Amino acid sequence: TQMPAIFTQQNACEEEMNEDRRQHELERLQAAAREKNTVVVYAWTQNGVEPVIYEFQDSFKLPNFYFTLSDPDIPAPARIAPIQRYNRTLDAWTRFDVGHMVTLHERDAGILFVRDACIRECMDFD
Repeated sequence: TQMPAIFTQQNACEEEMNEDRRQHELERLQAAAREKNTVVVYAWTQNGVEPVIYEFQDSFKLPNFYFTLSDPDIPAPARIAPIQRYNRTLDAWTRFDVGHMVTLHERDAGILFVRDACIRECMDFD
């Protein structure tokens, strides 16, 4: 005995709807994970001038953020070494190497402050 065509068509429709729901849920979860995997970099390249702000979501997995100065989107002044980052644990600016793996802790809230080593007046930095 075969199932009537109406039942097999209904099963196919239900399977398609279930697959669509699964796909939408997967996309939602991936978007949420990507949003959590965001690092905002504030870069000071001149004294007394507002920082250049960059937002990154790709090519890393928190808490580790690979900081490189070779990104062509970063203006040339921000790619000048030596560079310093603000270390919240030490409450001080510390020098670090280009290509440095920065571990961002929960207290950092996905924010990295960097500056050219010669900068002393970081506008809007509390």
